[in-house]
Amino acid sequence: FTPFQAVPNVDIKLEPAGLSTSSDTDGRFSFQKIPSGSYLLSASKSGFAPDTASIMVRQGESIQVQLNLDALPSIDSLAVFSCHIRRLFPEDDLLFLQVMARTSDPDGINDIRFVRFDIPQLGFSDTLDITTTVGTFSKLISESDLPVTNLEDLIGKRVFLRASDLAES
Repeated sequence: FTPFQAVPNVDIKLEPAGLSTSSDTDGRFSFQKIPSGSYLLSASKSGFAPDTASIMVRQGESIQVQLNLDALPSIDSLAVFSCHIRRLFPEDDLLFLQVMARTSDPDGINDIRFVRFDIPQLGFSDTLDITTTVGTFSKLISESDLPVTNLEDLIGKRVFLRASDLAES
């Protein structure tokens, strides 16, 4: 996500040469005396989406390659509430699930594209809505929209969240 910033300690690999190194504090790296040929250069670091580049090395020439690692968004907190509203008119109860997630992204909070909520055991997923609070996503899910008889059926089910950013598009 522009503007690009240097990322230190990135694992850099050059295949099929079988060479590896790490980027320095300025995000720079180099390989010396590489035979002519085609190579795949890859960069990876925990918390970042990896990047690769196909390069052609020619004898006696230097090349510069820029790899851009996208910092991945994270879910900082998750709150799931079951809500029960008893109404006198019309005389019925409203039951729903409220899911709230706070997110962050080192590339900037505006880099987050969506937050997905999944309950794999039930084959249920939905996208949370962005709120007016920066970095917060939320969704009210009616009991009738869930593949359960009642909200108690959700007890013990695993819940997964996934934040996706613009670079993953």
